[in-house]
This record gives sequence, structure tokens and C-alpha cells, in this order.
Amino acid sequence: MVELGSILAGIKANAPIVLQTALRVVGVRLLGKMLEFPEVWIDGKIQVIRDKIAARTIISQALASEAAKVAIGNAKFLEAAVDIVLSDYSDKILNRAAVYQGALQVVGEASSDDQAAAQIPDDDWMNAFVRYAEDASSDRMRETFSRILAGEILVKGTFSRTAVRLMYEMTPEVAEAVLTVWNRSFDGVAARNFEDNDFEKAILISREAGFLYTEPFTLEDKRIEESDDDHVYSVMKIGENPCLHVKYKKEKNEIDIIIPSYLNIETFTKVGKEIASILPLPDVLANLRSLVDLLPHKEAITQMHVLHSDGTKEAVELPTIPLAKSSTPV
Repeated sequence: MVELGSILAGIKANAPIVLQTALRVVGVRLLGKMLEFPEVWIDGKIQVIRDKIAARTIISQALASEAAKVAIGNAKFLEAAVDIVLSDYSDKILNRAAVYQGALQVVGEASSDDQAAAQIPDDDWMNAFVRYAEDASSDRMRETFSRILAGEILVKGTFSRTAVRLMYEMTPEVAEAVLTVWNRSFDGVAARNFEDNDFEKAILISREAGFLYTEPFTLEDKRIEESDDDHVYSVMKIGENPCLHVKYKKEKNEIDIIIPSYLNIETFTKVGKEIASILPLPDVLANLRSLVDLLPHKEAITQMHVLHSDGTKEAVELPTIPLAKSSTPV
């Protein structure tokens, strides 16, 4: 483990004062006086030097007092109890330190503008976060909570306490499901595909965990100035930037017939979006292209293209129209 003191020194040499202050306050909240003594970090483990002797004395006295009340005076029992308490204490501090170190690294990679906007998280938020961080014993959870802490320092209010709690309670199954849905999303929504059983299962798990909700998603097409004697044309836009443009051709005598055009979608909740903000960005372009076979009224589509962020257009192959089954006997 890289020494925390050297990381802090590196940040202090380059970061604005507001960020230095925020990191120092957060570090003290997580590690207390341990932050001030880098010599306690050896080979990635916390070596509680003077505190360990004091802790043994205090805990032994407390346990001995309690033992007297319940007539338990076994010296070996007391020694074992002290070791358990101190071991648990050291593990929790080590977890907090790992989370803090990861956050320092993320913050150090942020832009100068983001660093200049750093703030100290609210006391209530930090109180809850410290309790969760000390139980982050796996590499995955440590990395997750490091990113959450860094995000809250750089942009205060990014993560609600509800989001932090859900991350703490999240099982590997839920984490995998949320990541699966997020990877197939665009603009905070994901289109359902009822023929993909694994994806549908991921949606169900994510929804039950509070990360998604179902809502009607009507696709409105706008009539354009292009027509002939028998047809009118309209364009449907899906997504923001980039976006998918779908051109429809309809017969004039069908214009007044209301045929709803929609996609079955799942939308990330506020908490879902907070959690997703620490995940890698999905491939929005690929996800937009994959909507082709899920679009309504495929038979009326005459043209499709993706409009990129830089204004360039990319043609997209038209959806395949299933052949109608013949009723003629063979």
C-alpha cells in the first residue's frame, strides 16, 4: 500500500487550498489521529503502536469490571476478548484507510476546475459513510466507496445517503444485474427486449432493488415537408446526444388513424443514476443501433441514421421485416 502521507503530500503540492482542506477534514473523520502519523503504515497494514497498549489496558479493565458483575474471572477469556476487539478495530481502520487512499487517487486525477470546486461533505453524510466504509473489506467494495467519497468531495450532493446505503447492502447478484442494464442504456433508460431472458432477469432484479422503474415511453414522430400524392413523411428522434433518427412513410389516408408508437423501457431512478455515475459509460452509439429491431411499425421505416455529437451522420441498416407465413397448402 502506498503511504498515505506521500499521497497527501503530492496532492498538497498541486491542489487548490479548498481541496486540501476537504481532504484533510475527511481524512481526520475517517482515520482520526492515525492520519497524522504516517509511520504507522508498514507493508500495507496498520501497526497500532502506543494505542494498542493503551487499548489493551482500557478494554481489559472494562471487561474485568463487567466480568466481576457476572462472575467471569477467566484471564484467558479476557485475553481472547481483548484480541478479538483489537483485531476487529484494526480491520475496520484498515478498510477506512483503503477507501480513503482510493479516494485520494481519484481526486488527484480530477481536472483542476473540479478540484477547485471541492467541498467538505455534510456531517450526517460522513457519519453514515464512515460506518459503511469500515466494512468495505473486498477490493470491489473499497473501490466503489472510494469513488463515492471522491465524487462527494468534488461535487457535494452527488450521492444521497440512500444511495450509499444501497451500495453497502448491494449483493453481487444485484451489482451484476445493474451493470448489465446500465451497459445497455442510453440517456438513463434501457429498452426492454422480451426475447432476451438474461437481460429481462437483470431488469427484474434491478427494479426490485430500487434502481429502475417502468414508465410509458411514447415515441412522437414529427411530420416533415416532404410528401407525394399518396404519402406523408415523418421523423422520430430517439435519444439526446448522440441520437437515432427514424424516417417513416405513411399513406395519407392513414394519417388520422391513431396508432401508438412506443418502446417498452426501464428508467433509472434518482438513486440508480447516482450509483451509475461511478460506473464506466455505456456505449450509447451501439445501444442506439441495437434499437432497430425493437422499433414500432418497422414496415413503414424508409431511412435511419445516427446523428453524432459532432453533427456527422451515420447510416443505419433498416430493420428486417419478418415474412408473412403463407396460407397456401404445399
